[in-house]
Amino acid sequence: MFTLVACTSFDIKEKNFFMPRPVMSAGERLEVRGHDDTLLVGRLLRSDNPKGTIIFFNGNADLAILSGKRLKKYASFGFNVVTVDYRGSGESDGTLTLANLKSDSLAIYQNVASREDLGTKKILAYGWSLGSFAATHLAMHKPIDGLILEGAETNVQETLDAWTPWYAKLFVRFNVEPGLIAADNLVALKEYKGPLLIISGQQDKISPPILSERLYMASNSSYKNWVNLKAKHDDIFDAPEFSPAIEVFSSFVLTENKTD
Repeated sequence: MFTLVACTSFDIKEKNFFMPRPVMSAGERLEVRGHDDTLLVGRLLRSDNPKGTIIFFNGNADLAILSGKRLKKYASFGFNVVTVDYRGSGESDGTLTLANLKSDSLAIYQNVASREDLGTKKILAYGWSLGSFAATHLAMHKPIDGLILEGAETNVQETLDAWTPWYAKLFVRFNVEPGLIAADNLVALKEYKGPLLIISGQQDKISPPILSERLYMASNSSYKNWVNLKAKHDDIFDAPEFSPAIEVFSSFVLTENKTD
């Protein structure tokens, strides 16, 4: 005998998908203006002898104040690190949507690229989790020197599927708002041709490694590598193999010219 169970439908809107927090870190203040003049506020960590600058795009509901250890680790590789809180988070004004997430990534790049005080023109885009969508958009539209994706997602639909237990898949339907459907890293990586490093965690339940594998397979990068570390979503950067992977990638990037 079979029991019929009603299918549950969920409406996924942009205002429900993004989860800002109202706090901000201490440090060297950085201000960026969005395309519509919205004030975005972030932080800059300087390296004494910078090899380049990493533009870091944080995860959902995370801010610079929550990423201090992470950002200091990136700086320890010899890079300046710039991170800017998303709209509606910390001191940044506005409301976060996918459209302004993408446009703001370009504004942040322009700010970094125009600064002479950073000591170098080498720029890497680094996206963790939600930040992967901003990083890939930047990589598609600006001449960055390298792209790093950590705990990244493919698109919103596949991410929601990954979050849904197998036994619930027949009974749950997500009605994704059109604005979020446009978030697709698979499409972006087919266009991006520059150096790419993908890092995933074997125990990551937020962005399972199968998503990173799909990104790697979709990529048309001239130089690409995927490392799958023994880690969860939030502690990938603490895994022993993390630092060697970054060092090998950055060593390659720093010997290359800017991508087209």
